[in-house]
Formats: sequence, C-alpha cells, structure tokens
Amino acid sequence: MKNVSRHRPAFTLIELLVVIAIIAVLIALLLPAVQQAREAARRTQCRNNLKQIGLALHNYHDAHKIFPPGETSNQTDDPLYGHGPGVDLLPYIDQANVYNKFNFTTGTTWACCGGTTDLNHVAAITTIIPSYTCPSSSAAKTANYANFGGKAPYPILNSQGIWEYHPVMGSINFPSPCLPSLSREPERKSIGGIFLSNGNIGIQDVKDGTSNTMAFIEFSDSNPSGQGFSPYRAHHDETIPWAMGYFYENCTGRGGDYAYGLRVLAHNPNTRFYRAYPHNRLPPIQHTHSQASAKSAHTGGVFSLFGDGSVHFVSDNIDFETYKNLGDRNDGKTVSFE
Repeated sequence: MKNVSRHRPAFTLIELLVVIAIIAVLIALLLPAVQQAREAARRTQCRNNLKQIGLALHNYHDAHKIFPPGETSNQTDDPLYGHGPGVDLLPYIDQANVYNKFNFTTGTTWACCGGTTDLNHVAAITTIIPSYTCPSSSAAKTANYANFGGKAPYPILNSQGIWEYHPVMGSINFPSPCLPSLSREPERKSIGGIFLSNGNIGIQDVKDGTSNTMAFIEFSDSNPSGQGFSPYRAHHDETIPWAMGYFYENCTGRGGDYAYGLRVLAHNPNTRFYRAYPHNRLPPIQHTHSQASAKSAHTGGVFSLFGDGSVHFVSDNIDFETYKNLGDRNDGKTVSFE
C-alpha cells in the first residue's frame, strides 16, 4: 500500500507577524475608546455624588430650615473644635452610623492635637466616604500630614478621609470685612455665597434663586493643569478632610482670613493659582487657600452643585464675571447657567 504523506497547514512567520501587527493596531484603536467609556462612567458617578449631596442638603434644610454652616467653630482663634458640613450631612447620605461616632466636644479634625482617646471619634474622622470623593481623581483618599510643620507625623491626621466637593463661600466680589495682611490676601474669605463660617443661610436668603447660585464645586485630583502641589496631601496642600471645620473668626492678628475647605471663586477652574505656604519645608508645599482654583481630572472643567440640587459642568473657559455671579447668592445678577 502506498503511503500518503499528510501536511498540516500552518502559518508562515510572515503571516504570523502580520496577524500580530493587525491585533496591535486594533488594540491601539480600541484602547482610547475603552478609556473614554471608563471616564464617561466615572464622570457620571461624580455627577451622581454631587446629586446625592444636593439631596442631603435639601433634606437637612427641611429639618433645620437653613443650610448647614460652611464651617462651625466655637472659638475665635485656633479652631480645634470645628467641623464642616461634611459632618452635618452624614445622616442624610446614609452615614448616620459614622455621624453617631462623633464626639463634638473634642477636636473633630485635630483630634491628635487635643489628645483625644475617643476611639469612636477617631474611627469616624478616618472613615472614607465614597460620596465625598471623585472616582476620576488621582489624589489619595486620605489626608497626609507627614512632617507637618517640621514635626513628627500625626497618625490620626495622616489617615483622615478627604472630600473633593467643597462648599462655595461666594466670590471675590463680596470679600470678608476682615482685612488680612498682604501675604494672606489669597486666603481672604467671602460673605457672598450660601456657605459661610458659622453661617445660617436658608433658601429664603438666596435672593438670586437657588437655580442660579452655586452650592458646591469640585476640588479634586492631585495635580491638574500643572498646579505643582507637593506630595504631602495635607489641608495646606491639595486635599482637605471632610470633617474639617478650620477657620479664624476674629479680625485681628492671624484671624479673619482662614477658611480651609470653602471655595471662594477668584479664578476660573483648573487655572494655576495658589501660593507657597510659608513653613520652611522641603519640597516647598503649596497652599489650598480659600481662593485656590476649583480643579478636577475631568477634561475641560469641573462639576458644580447648584442650590436647587441640579448639577452642571462648569467649563474652564466660562466668562469670569458670570462665574463670580453664580457664586454669590444676592448680587442682583440672576445669571442663568444654561
């Protein structure tokens, strides 16, 4: 019987290389689309986070007839015992278990410095609240006071949960009557918006209309637009703890100009405006003063929550006068965002 040889069909080396090249091209074409789809999903989640905060604001208003204060403190100088609206809103975003752990008689932010031994309180301020952070942000989700002021790190401060949606204090059109020194002018507060230090603003006080007035604006990501923030991630840097209630109420000495965690609309979003913090540290730390620009990892702008609960994307190129008008509750210029 005659043997018949059977030859298996196979790829030649050239054919294999062609196939690999085609697959590589397809991956290169598809990867940007996948990344864009993922960012679109993250943007949607970021918007939803602000909508949740907006719903919480209105539920708080229904219960108390005012919006929560921008920052709360019973001191007039170094406010170790203050807290921000991130605390007040907890029961309204399904975080009552965290809220109930708070000890309001100790330093809600500076717990380490007050020497608190309340472990429930520590557990509260170190909780990361997902609704308070943007999923597109590259920033770490906890604060970091490494080598703060040349001192040893504070373990509690180093692990506080941050928030990346900040209450709008107003614009520079309505500066605080306290006159800061020239070096602290970038920290000067505003009295034009919805959220003030120890404030008690209600819907009835927003004469321009809640649909025309910003309530919160995004302050996320670690280094947008080359702002050059340092890696310390402290409240003097690119992120702020959501429990922060840190401001100075008096108008003398170092007072009258501090309001960490509240945004004063002084520059368009994602612009490179900040000032070097004066502590002698290496590398130089940058300061998230009240007038630092809103920022995000989203291309082209930031998300903002308005007083009526609606969420809008604010372009980096928004007209600056319009931007400031949207930050003030009662300037008589009822500019519609749309």
